[in-house]
Amino acid sequence: VICFGVGSTLHAASLHPVERLELVDISRHVLSHARFFEKTNRGVIDDPALKVYVNDGRNHLWMQPEEKYDLITMEPPPIAFAGVSALYSRDFYELVRSRLSPEGYFTHWLPAYQVPEEVTRSMIRAFVDVFPEAVLLSGHESEFILVGKRGPITFDPTLARKIARQRPAVMADLRRIDLGSVTEIVGTYVASADTLRAATDGVSPVTDDWPIMEYAIQSLAFETRLPDDIFDPGSVASFCPRCFLPDGTPSAHAPEVDSYLAVLMGLYRSEAFLVKRNHGGGQPLGTALMPAGLTPQSDVVRRHGYLRSIVGGGWQPAPNR
Repeated sequence: VICFGVGSTLHAASLHPVERLELVDISRHVLSHARFFEKTNRGVIDDPALKVYVNDGRNHLWMQPEEKYDLITMEPPPIAFAGVSALYSRDFYELVRSRLSPEGYFTHWLPAYQVPEEVTRSMIRAFVDVFPEAVLLSGHESEFILVGKRGPITFDPTLARKIARQRPAVMADLRRIDLGSVTEIVGTYVASADTLRAATDGVSPVTDDWPIMEYAIQSLAFETRLPDDIFDPGSVASFCPRCFLPDGTPSAHAPEVDSYLAVLMGLYRSEAFLVKRNHGGGQPLGTALMPAGLTPQSDVVRRHGYLRSIVGGGWQPAPNR
């Protein structure tokens, strides 16, 4: 885990039966404040399986052997902070890939609302250049997560149910953030690698010697729109083939996932979501953007807390930073 923050990601990782858990943060002061956030991180800093390093995350990876990690996950500081581009460049992603085990995963925070549209495309391009079968997931509202590995990325609902039975603490943590079912987890799907490549065709990637993201907020502040062509929930069957029957309807593994994603697609189409100047105001999706046949009172909305928060007016887009 690169970057501690308040420790919620590290805590989530600790709920799994890991043999070794490493945390790297460049600031000793951030780590010293961990106990202020114990309600969130559950005191994970004292986990006996945890090894803590005060170091730059990139330098730490350079110091490790190849193919060491089954998972590398990170949520760096806001994009405009000096030096943060070093954790979003194609060069960095090549380093990460070399440190992953053959079946290892890499997950990376993508706060696309913080930068102009073309910079978001450059950031995504850097990722898919190195992880050509990446997928884009929704973290929460306008926060996104890029996921990469050396091969195709698919979600296995049978394995997910098995893990749910074996690890009740993991399930409790997922339910806390409205991800307590296969439908809700698969519902985080935003786009396939094909969509991401098409949306970034001809775009120059972020590299160590072209850290465009660090300057974009100041120099291109008027360009604040999220790229609308990175959203393609309709291709979700490529992510979870077993979630659908041969005729394209949802299987018993993920009932109503099509309706769930249809509601979110309404959000992804809305100007209140796509345009950064509206962030901080918080506009619910509302009836106007609901797909045909669905209303804020529809069963699929009422059964899922995340959808209720968006449709019912609880959605609060991430503030400007």
